[in-house]
This record gives sequence, structure tokens and C-alpha cells, in this order.
Amino acid sequence: MNGNTDALRGMLDDRTLNGRSPVEAAGEMLWLAKIEHDRGVLSTQSVGERGSIIDDWLGAQLGSPGVEIGPAIAEARRFAQFLDDYIDLKDPTASLKVDAAVMAWRQQRHT
Repeated sequence: MNGNTDALRGMLDDRTLNGRSPVEAAGEMLWLAKIEHDRGVLSTQSVGERGSIIDDWLGAQLGSPGVEIGPAIAEARRFAQFLDDYIDLKDPTASLKVDAAVMAWRQQRHT
């Protein structure tokens, strides 16, 4: 594993330690990759590589081999889109709104 993979997995782990579900952590990191791509920081190839690492990490979080991770990956992508729709990046306090977005997501999922 290279340093970038380790760092990304560390960020995913940190998010779950701070109360995110694995799907939410994966979605948040997918959303951040999209932002970096939109700003020209990441290439399309790098976004794809991050997506693969995130998918692998999510699969490992789900437990046993053979568990169908397709639905969890799809849910993570829906969460990434939810964050993109919910948070206005032009707002200087956008980074402070991620927790509120997570709560709104959870509320929406349970209604």
C-alpha cells in the first residue's frame, strides 16, 4: 500500500471514530474527491483511484467476504450527492455544515 492509500484509509477510519457510519464516511470522502476534482486539484484518474480505495475500505468495513457491497457503495454515492446538494461551497462556513448535513441525511433516511 502506498502513502496516499494509507492516508485515505486513515481519514475514513477517523470519520467512523468520530461517529460517521462507514457509508457516511465513504460518501463524505467521495464528495471531497469531487470537490478537489472540480477545483482542478485531482485528475479524473485520481478520483477513480480514490473511489476504488474507498470502495475497498467500505467492503472491509462490512465484514465477511462475499457480502454484497453494491448497495452500500450506491448509498455512499447518494450521500456524496446529498452533501453536494446540501452544502453551498460558496458559503465561507461550508465546512462547519457537514455535521448538520449528516444529521439531515439521517433524519431523511429514517422518515
